[in-house]
Parts: sequence; structure tokens; C-alpha cells
Amino acid sequence: MLKLTGRDASLRSFDLCRLPPLMSRIPSNPLCDYGYISCEGREGRKIPQFTEVCSLSKPMFLELWDDDFNLVETVHEHLRVANQTHNVIWGNRFSTLIQSMCQEVNSSIPVMSTAPQMFNVYVLYYLGLLPFVGIKGFDVFMVVLVNVERWRKLFTGAFGEEDSTPYFVADFFISRIITVINYFLRAPKLFTHLKLRGIPVVGFVVNDEEDWDYCIRSGFDGIITDYPKRCEQFLRRKRGLTSPVLQNAKSAGDDFSKQMEKRRKEAYSTKL
Repeated sequence: MLKLTGRDASLRSFDLCRLPPLMSRIPSNPLCDYGYISCEGREGRKIPQFTEVCSLSKPMFLELWDDDFNLVETVHEHLRVANQTHNVIWGNRFSTLIQSMCQEVNSSIPVMSTAPQMFNVYVLYYLGLLPFVGIKGFDVFMVVLVNVERWRKLFTGAFGEEDSTPYFVADFFISRIITVINYFLRAPKLFTHLKLRGIPVVGFVVNDEEDWDYCIRSGFDGIITDYPKRCEQFLRRKRGLTSPVLQNAKSAGDDFSKQMEKRRKEAYSTKL
């Protein structure tokens, strides 16, 4: 609420009719150079209701932050009424509890991998054990792509001026740490292995053109981004694609759930 409206309060503390309007200029993600997101021209700059978002019939990524079973059920009911349950990935990047709630409400909707699950997959892959271990708990593997230059500037900015000694030392170590992390996160053979096992691979909150291009070249099944319009324009310009999220599934003429089910069947047939 603070970032969107300038009000330091919880959304639940407002009645629907008294929601504060969006700010005319919303700051963009600090890891991007897109400046501000303009809300000028929006009718009253009102916050859209979830039912309005569902009515757009667009592929969606829903990250639920409250471990409230009633909330999960309510969200699912809106998705069901809007006939959008086939077009959604949901869950939480940290909470396996929320993940299990989502699976209990509707196991046919793909759930995202949590950060601990992603970490375990990477560890098993680099130890050479992943082919011998079952992968459970999630349906879609999320890949975090680190833009080294942007992350370096973000973290070293807290150490004073650029010409200061603390900044220089911090920049030296942080840039190398981020480079190493980025190297291990970008594992094309891991992505191929997961897809052969029927697990779609999706870029998680990817906001740079350079990383969008990497997702395309690596055969990702989708791109989750804070800037869908920019991403869509890039995809059209780069590959003639039309959807910023779940683009491979759409290009195959199928929705994401059917694509995932198809891959699961193929992986099962291969094992047999």
C-alpha cells in the first residue's frame, strides 16, 4: 500500500469503497531503469478488484502472502467463476504451508516452487544426485535470474560514495559474489532435465530485456515480470511472440495446464 498509494497501512484496514487511489507516479522496481509507472488517465486511479483482473482472461501468477485457508478458498472461487483456473500459477516463494493450502484447495492448478525447494534442486543437481531423487511438492520450477550490474549497484550503494574506500572494498567483494551466484543459477542442463521430467521452468520476476532474451534462448515455459507490456513488446519484436507470460504454452496453441499435463505424460511414458 505504501508503494502504490503512499499510505502506510494494510489493505485489510480499508473498506472497499474507501480504498485510497493509486499514486499518479509509482516508483518502478529498484533493479530497473524504467523510472516511474504512470497512472495518469486511469479512472480515479482506483485499485482494481480481483474480479476485474480475472475478467481480463490473461495468464496470471498469484503469490499469496497470508497463510489463511479462507483467503485461498476465496481466491480459488473467483478463479473458478471467471473460468481462469487453467490459466494460473500460484503459491508463495517462501511458505510451504501456503503451497500445501493451494494444493489442497485445487491440486490441478500448478503451484510454484518455494525458495528452499529451489535451493534443494540446485544442490542435488550440482552434486549429481538429481536424476536419482524424486521431485515433489511443486509443479513449476522458478528460476531467479541475477543481473550482476544492477544487483551490484543496489548492494554497494549502502557503503557510501563511489570514490570512498568502503564502497571500493564492498564493490570488489559483492560483484564477485553476485557473479558466482549468477553463474550457478543459470544452469541450462538443469532446466532441460526438469522439462524432460515434466516440470515446466519459468523465469521468476524477470524485468530486463537481456534476461528476457535469455529466457527465450533457454526455452523457458514462461516469464513472470513486473512489466508485462514492455515484455510483450520485446517478445513481439524479438520472436513474434504474443504473450509475456507462459509464452511457450501459448505458442504451442495450448494453455499452460494442458502443456504441463502433456509433459507429465511424456515423462511417465519415457520412464516406462
